[in-house]
Amino acid sequence: MKLVKELKIESNVIFTGNQKDLGRYFDVSSILFFPSIHEGFGNVIIEAQYMNIPICGSDILPLNESIYPDYNKYRFNPYKIEEATLKLNEIINDNNSGKLEKSKIEASNFVKRNFAIETMAKKLADLYSDLQLNKI
Repeated sequence: MKLVKELKIESNVIFTGNQKDLGRYFDVSSILFFPSIHEGFGNVIIEAQYMNIPICGSDILPLNESIYPDYNKYRFNPYKIEEATLKLNEIINDNNSGKLEKSKIEASNFVKRNFAIETMAKKLADLYSDLQLNKI
């Protein structure tokens, strides 16, 4: 918070804390910037892509499954601020120029195809069946 005040960007930054309903933030967002160093599965990334919001995120292993492959070019080492800044500027420019319109639709379909409750339930049931078949 101190740095936000020093940089005089209070009107552009919101510290929300833990939130259950992200929809109202997605409704007014054009990009999700996700600079996590440590993260589990990226639920917020899935939700943002479902809402047609492109992702600029850390290049950490746990996010590999959840980020649509076209957005990999906007991923960055979370320990390198300059790299993160470059990637963020790149995605902002690409989004503003309309270059990401097709990717946004494809990313939303990627989420629907891979993370719908029916898909996840089937994967879990298949895993259970495989484990039962391979019991010793």
